[in-house]
Amino acid sequence: MTVHKFKSKEGVALLPLAARYLPSSGLPELFASNEQVMAIVNYGSELDFDIPASLVSVNVPLQQLSAPTIAEVWLSDSEVKSATSNGIHYSFNSSMLFGHVVADIPGIQNLEQEVEEKYQRIAKFTKEKNYPHIIRIWNYVPDINDEPDGLENYKSFSLGRSNAFEDQKIDMVRDLPAASALGIKNGKLIIYFIASKSPGSQVENPRQVNAYHYPPKYGPKSPSFARANIMTTKDGHINYISGTASIVGHETLHTGDIEGQLSETITNINTVLEMATRKEPKKNNFLSENDLLKVYIRNGKSFGLIRDLLENETSVKKENIMYLETDICRNDLMLEIEAVSMVFKS
Repeated sequence: MTVHKFKSKEGVALLPLAARYLPSSGLPELFASNEQVMAIVNYGSELDFDIPASLVSVNVPLQQLSAPTIAEVWLSDSEVKSATSNGIHYSFNSSMLFGHVVADIPGIQNLEQEVEEKYQRIAKFTKEKNYPHIIRIWNYVPDINDEPDGLENYKSFSLGRSNAFEDQKIDMVRDLPAASALGIKNGKLIIYFIASKSPGSQVENPRQVNAYHYPPKYGPKSPSFARANIMTTKDGHINYISGTASIVGHETLHTGDIEGQLSETITNINTVLEMATRKEPKKNNFLSENDLLKVYIRNGKSFGLIRDLLENETSVKKENIMYLETDICRNDLMLEIEAVSMVFKS
């Protein structure tokens, strides 16, 4: 087990686990500083410099559409330790845990079984380590829209995930994590997640059917995730907003209309934040400049239009938005947006 002996520059707590985007080129400076780093998530090609072997480092092979490239950095308010157990590379502090697992799936065979096994492993692992509440989880699914055996890979993924949650007795109404599921092309299933010693607060969107209640046309088992999850601490709270798209009820809206889908997506995110406001009244029900957005775009040619529209419709700082080209969980969705919204007590 490795202990990270970084100290906060200000010497005060921010949140037990807070995120920010930093230029990839600035990571060596970060490693040399006294920041307490929990994990690094890099999107794109492998970095051309060494990341300390003790740090949890996730590489997701999706192309970033804007420049300069940025990395997702998770920082702790206290001492960080890291280790590997049963194929899960993880880091943790006194209240939060960040984990990462990868599976090779040659020819995309047995995806359902691989997903079920990995989710079973994660659920058992977090309980064993005494971080039993999975708060947020990111999934990158190989060839997500393909149908190798007559069942779309996303539906196979959802089936495996649901089976694992049912076996582990995860309560769909109270205990589901916020989540995203996007496509990748390298034949790997990549999962990273955040777990906590204390539970989050599950948030749903009244404009949408809860994902775990979707009708059978979306697969043998419904997608098992919450629209958002809130973590509250003495220093503030963090809203983890799931991958959000142009869906009302359970139907996709504005098929073929990128502007319509973006506007509907933002409305859904604002609605989720409004629902979060009822639980955490200090948070305004709109995206703020310091929130982090990750924008997944099916066709990279739409990037310029989406960027301009998004910057006009929200106050989020440009440097806090990451744009990635990838397949979305439904063929008729042109984009999806997730968010991390951090609110610090003054």
